[in-house]
Amino acid sequence: MGYRYYETRAEVDSSFDYDANVVFPFGYGLSYTKFTQEITSFSYNDKEVSITVKVTNVGEKAGKDVIQIYYSAPYTAFDTQNKIEKSSVVLAAFDKTDEIAANGSKSYTLKFPVEDMASYCYTRNNQDGTSGAYVLEAGDYTISLRSDSHTVIDSETVTINDTEWFDNSNPRQSEKDAQSSMNDDGTVTGIPAKAEIDTSATFVAATNRFDEMNEYMSGSGVTIMSRTDFAGTFPTTPTVTEASDDILENLNRGKYDLNPFDIENDPELGNNDSLISKTEKPVSKADNGLTLSSLRGLSYYDETWNDLLDQIDYGASAELNELMLSAAFKTYELTSVGKPETIDHDGPQGLSLTGQAGSWGAACDWCAYPSSVVMASTWNVDLAYEMGYAIGQEALTTGVTGWYAPGINTHRSPFCGRNFEYYSEDPLLAGKICANVTSGSSDCGVISYVKHFALNDMETKRAQCLTWVNEQTMREIYFRPFEIYVKEARMTIKYIADDEGTLATKTMRGALGMMTSMNYFGTRYAGCSYALVTEVLRNEWGFQGAVITDMTGQALDTPERAIRAGTDMCMWYQPGTNEFVDTESATAQWAIRNALHNICYATVNSNIMQGAAPGAVVYYRMSPWAVWLLVFNILIYAFVIVMTVFIVRRALDTKKHPEKYKSSK
Repeated sequence: MGYRYYETRAEVDSSFDYDANVVFPFGYGLSYTKFTQEITSFSYNDKEVSITVKVTNVGEKAGKDVIQIYYSAPYTAFDTQNKIEKSSVVLAAFDKTDEIAANGSKSYTLKFPVEDMASYCYTRNNQDGTSGAYVLEAGDYTISLRSDSHTVIDSETVTINDTEWFDNSNPRQSEKDAQSSMNDDGTVTGIPAKAEIDTSATFVAATNRFDEMNEYMSGSGVTIMSRTDFAGTFPTTPTVTEASDDILENLNRGKYDLNPFDIENDPELGNNDSLISKTEKPVSKADNGLTLSSLRGLSYYDETWNDLLDQIDYGASAELNELMLSAAFKTYELTSVGKPETIDHDGPQGLSLTGQAGSWGAACDWCAYPSSVVMASTWNVDLAYEMGYAIGQEALTTGVTGWYAPGINTHRSPFCGRNFEYYSEDPLLAGKICANVTSGSSDCGVISYVKHFALNDMETKRAQCLTWVNEQTMREIYFRPFEIYVKEARMTIKYIADDEGTLATKTMRGALGMMTSMNYFGTRYAGCSYALVTEVLRNEWGFQGAVITDMTGQALDTPERAIRAGTDMCMWYQPGTNEFVDTESATAQWAIRNALHNICYATVNSNIMQGAAPGAVVYYRMSPWAVWLLVFNILIYAFVIVMTVFIVRRALDTKKHPEKYKSSK
């Protein structure tokens, strides 16, 4: 990918002329002034690396500069043996300076976790029977201050004495933090959030979830690019395909469900003996007297959620079909719990693609902001927050709750039709910018459905693209922006905490939405991937919000597969065209219940519920004064129409019978 590809090739292939092939290295930039940078302090322990950089403006004008810190990990026989590939240089941390006056200097301290330098090994066999884990290999790691990915200014060395594996017996700290419950001030407790309902809950490490893809990349004749033989491992076309004739036929028909789904006996998502199968139905249609507004600010696992969800009728209903299977640019109300309808909008440059009514192509009523590429090019996370906050303010004033953005897929090729919608070729830069944009928008109560999760790399026929990649590449490059968004976005909400009207404040995770991509993970549509949506997104990263597919149309043969996989809503704008096949089995009802929990959790903590007192029901009806004004206007219009008709008829009659209107003398 990008600069990593070029840096690595230049290192191992002497025939590659870096300067002739790379005109503008990643991180390269110009200014109206000139700066110098130097490392003035450097330290590390087993948890964190800390670097203080002094930036001096040696030019004649005031200006800002970007501080870029990279690391280079050791690449050894250990990596070759375990099929681990490492880029020669990787962005580890960055910062945008304040404005520095001519001849002025300022110092900045940048920090990053040591575990961020770990690599994912998909060939590892763990002691608990799982496979795959991050590993921090023993050796010397070069930490460099650079003006771009190619130009080194200064460097230091971090020595790791012992190789450390981050499996389920030793999850990474970022995984523990993501899966922990949180205090009201936003600090993590160090206790798994799920322990609130399951005292045996433990932290979950990243392990292999996509063995079909790993096996295909390892044994299908695909040659994986390797630093051990760069020239001899240049990418080639696969010699075999996993796509059977039936799959290819379904692709040509534009169908997403390439593999037939046996709703009863599917080993992963079926009603019998599957990963999600249930034997007893959930409580339904209970009369507990709760409304959604009463749960604003409560934790995702608070027991009150069970009482609220018990009120829902999980049988077949048009209301559930609309809310979960026709969620395009809006979410429908759910009357049994007092969930209001919300309006959602698209637009990578703000709420600018669709109109206020939520219909495609309607008039635009909002600002258009710079493209994602321009925003990432600033390297300014504070500015990113301000942009997100401004979009959130527009959403508040125009009644918008959901935003189908930002997009954070990786710039892998200049030919991807969505590159303008994505931030960068670097996952750290994209993830940090996104986390701050969404922190700003979510502070205003916007649900950001960040997209396209994941591996989207093309626009033409993207709903017919079978994507193959091994899990190291997947996790270190293509997943990482989404992972950073989920783990780092924060929002602060205010809510009425009791019957006395006490106003409380709570800082919580700002990642309330995610949109899946249209492509396939191997032969499984992304929105129907239990591994992607449940095991990675929810279990590993601790995501607690709502997941929606990209536009599915009627091509999603079995919506149950998506809902059971952990997706909550299917995007389609024609209510009644998609319906659940099964709403009577215990497994189906629990899947629906879980999805509604996610939708309601995101909704109650969004702007649509701001100011709602506990027990209140949010609904939209015309105010009495507006009704009377409408009646008055109708009467006025009717009078004007009647008088106009009278005048026209009289004029015509006068012309035809002038003698009737002559005055007598």
